[in-house]
Amino acid sequence: MKLLSVAIPCYNSAAYMRKCIDFMLECGEEMEIIIVNDGSKDSTLEIAREYEAEFPTIVKVIDKENGGHGSAVNAGLAVATGVYFRVCDSDDYLQVDALKKMLKHMRESLEAGNEPDVYFTNYVYDHQFDNTIHVNSLAKQMPPNRLFAWNEMKHWGVSDYMLMHSMTFKTERIRASKMHLPEHCFYVDEIYCYQPLPFVEKLCYLDLDLYWYFIGRPDQSVTVENMKKRYMMQLTVITEMFRPYTYEDLKKLPKKLRKYMIHVLRIMTTVAMAYVYMDKGKERVENYRAFRKNVKAMNPSLYKKIFHHAYMPFLRSIPPWLSVRIYPLGYQFFKRKLKLG
Repeated sequence: MKLLSVAIPCYNSAAYMRKCIDFMLECGEEMEIIIVNDGSKDSTLEIAREYEAEFPTIVKVIDKENGGHGSAVNAGLAVATGVYFRVCDSDDYLQVDALKKMLKHMRESLEAGNEPDVYFTNYVYDHQFDNTIHVNSLAKQMPPNRLFAWNEMKHWGVSDYMLMHSMTFKTERIRASKMHLPEHCFYVDEIYCYQPLPFVEKLCYLDLDLYWYFIGRPDQSVTVENMKKRYMMQLTVITEMFRPYTYEDLKKLPKKLRKYMIHVLRIMTTVAMAYVYMDKGKERVENYRAFRKNVKAMNPSLYKKIFHHAYMPFLRSIPPWLSVRIYPLGYQFFKRKLKLG
């Protein structure tokens, strides 16, 4: 039985994918490593096939046309056979000792019949520009190293929320949510961290520094210039986050889960507004208004809960000429707070 399936989306990853794969291979047959070649133009596929030939019981390769990160995650999830599923980008890696400890916990929990629906672990930002690291821990929000329920979740700060790097879902739970990530779109990890949550009841936070995330490349999606260019992708992602659940649906959930999901939507809609107003242009404002109109028509109850929140009317009242000065400063503060660079 495979305990854990890890999807590795790869696009022109030949220069760095081996480290990511080699570390996982140290954990042996309990792992299923799914390398998804997303239309690469370099030797990514050849490298993936090498691993598949050498480790046929561990490595599985999917070769597909380019569809973006979300498309690669969808493809990996579709073929996963592990009890649990997570994603690791090809330029990052899972720390071996932490991974072995998580696999041990999975094995023992399954044998005892008290396995969690999701594991949370720490993730580490490895800053390439100054050779420093920052550990993002969830210890303030979650009790460590035991099963717990949503009602034991602690307070989330105004800019705090869960990221894909910290989450390992039970495969059947994430499939039950019918999550399907948009293709050719950045920032889809926000959907991944949101849509499956109502299908999760038993949680476990392991205080392990599992995921190592490298920051500092100019092509990364979180740079200011890329965010300004790709604001329509963020609007697409937020629209998809409004699609699966109405506010009436959320009211049926445990109180702290409902509060957390609303908290995430408020963060994301605020960030989306910042994306729009980080640059000048009438078209950007018109696209944002069209996005709001679409969301309001699609999910009026949740729209009201999110967009009528106290600070949203204030943010919308800021004139565009002032927004292009304020929002970039706000984003730089947000980056410093989260140690993004």
